[in-house]
Amino acid sequence: MNLPSRFFPKHLLIVIILLSAISTSFAQKINRFDNTILRCAEGCRTPKANAFFTFISTINNPVCLTGPAALLISGIARSNTIQKKKALFGVESISGAEALVFSMKFTIGRIRPSRLDSTFTSVVNVQNKAFPSGHTAEAFAMATAMSIAVPKWYVVVPAYAWASMIAYARVYLGVHYPTDVIGGAVVGSGTTFLMYKLNKWLQVNDKGHHPLNEILGTVAGLGTAFLIYKTNDWIRKARLRKSAKK
Repeated sequence: MNLPSRFFPKHLLIVIILLSAISTSFAQKINRFDNTILRCAEGCRTPKANAFFTFISTINNPVCLTGPAALLISGIARSNTIQKKKALFGVESISGAEALVFSMKFTIGRIRPSRLDSTFTSVVNVQNKAFPSGHTAEAFAMATAMSIAVPKWYVVVPAYAWASMIAYARVYLGVHYPTDVIGGAVVGSGTTFLMYKLNKWLQVNDKGHHPLNEILGTVAGLGTAFLIYKTNDWIRKARLRKSAKK
């Protein structure tokens, strides 16, 4: 079924605005659930677990890009255009999720747990804002994209297991509230689903021939994420310099 030319962009915008509005209101509240789970995770810490969860958090980005990279290499080796498109879809999803995450972090400005409560300690030191969790969003974007691209249990189960482990790791390390990682999971999975619908819409309207649109979408997503990150980083450093002068 052909969709009207303006159907998807309009509804995509509405969904993103609603998600951002709901998440903003949700993120401003530090509730009993957040504090209880966070303190429970803090009480379960051991030196070995600290090292393990710090390590998997560090390698989350390369692990998430492994799936799309494997699809791309396989597609090139087999001259399989469909697999190449699936690889691009994975990169689009991750970059789109990261772009939305950085935008929401900058807009919402939720403080990290250890900076809000001096009695709480985190395993690692993170300076930027908390909501939503970027690591979790990236992991769930990857898991959802790979599950759509390769809907096999041996892909779906490990992908979501990794994403869930990353979500727990961020709370365990004390750098996120539980609602931060819930928000990250929603953003990551939701962005991927929207990207999937967008790709289907492009295929229908372009009769299946839209590699340029996919490439432009990937570049735009990565570029937006990078620009938002650099802007946020520049503002943070400017504030630190201003505070140092005082």
